[in-house]
Amino acid sequence: MSAQDSIASIDLITGFLGSGKTTFLKHYVHYLTAKEKVAIIVNDFGAVNVDMMLLKELRSSKCEIEMVTAADIDCYKRRLKTKLIALKLQEFKHIIIEPSGIFDMNIFLDILSDEPLDGWYKLNTVIGIVDASLDTDDYSMQHLLVDELADAGVLVFSKTQLVNKDQMHLVTQYIDHCFKDYHLCFKDYPVVTKAWDDLDKEDYRLIEHAGYKHNTIVKDESDHYKSLFFFNLCYTKYELTLKINKLFEHEDIIRIKGFMHLAEGYLVSINATKKQLDISSIKDGQDVLIVIGRNLDESYIHSILS
Repeated sequence: MSAQDSIASIDLITGFLGSGKTTFLKHYVHYLTAKEKVAIIVNDFGAVNVDMMLLKELRSSKCEIEMVTAADIDCYKRRLKTKLIALKLQEFKHIIIEPSGIFDMNIFLDILSDEPLDGWYKLNTVIGIVDASLDTDDYSMQHLLVDELADAGVLVFSKTQLVNKDQMHLVTQYIDHCFKDYHLCFKDYPVVTKAWDDLDKEDYRLIEHAGYKHNTIVKDESDHYKSLFFFNLCYTKYELTLKINKLFEHEDIIRIKGFMHLAEGYLVSINATKKQLDISSIKDGQDVLIVIGRNLDESYIHSILS
């Protein structure tokens, strides 16, 4: 085996919070495990990783799932490096990483440049997930949106089956406008707009081999994103819906997710943005509700959830 053959590939699935990264990952892994063994690393900054729980069904002899959580950047870098070393020693040749929805490409590239990872891994493709139902009148998250997509080799649109052609046109115009503000060209990015249930092997081959770019986006230091965790809450489904809608009246809250045992006696997963709320019954999960946003007013959020 040549030195090149021994190098493992890493695919990144990036995209803004709530864009559909975890759902796409499920589809992508089914394609990959039909031909090879893979490992998934899901990571976030915080004590609980809800996405890890949602992916448990993928674990099999062909798919290992690992989690990296950290409270700060230095801890995250150490833990991710340790995890990648362990997976290489287990002879995994293909790693898929789902970063948090607030991801810094430069930090990841720094990790891969460290010994011994620089001789063990190569970045294969960066898949940028774009929510086709984006609010095209809202530019408040423009910087973070571009930051998550700028390095992608391919843009894969989510929820396209839920929108019409006019909305798709508005979204592509919106992304084009956002990119131009940062001297990027939307036309430089291959685009996949099929509903994910309709993707075939040719679509996945395009995605898998799309490669990546390395565009430097200057960070907006005014954005201070954080996650707040609430454990062992219990409401009726009606009460939960009211509280989530009330929370989103706070403009700086961008996503709410987690699991909860409802007062009705069953467990649900919760995935909410300002435009969409999904509360679905589920068999397994930790009782935690996570509120994600920037410059969060903690006292306001506690008052709603108390």
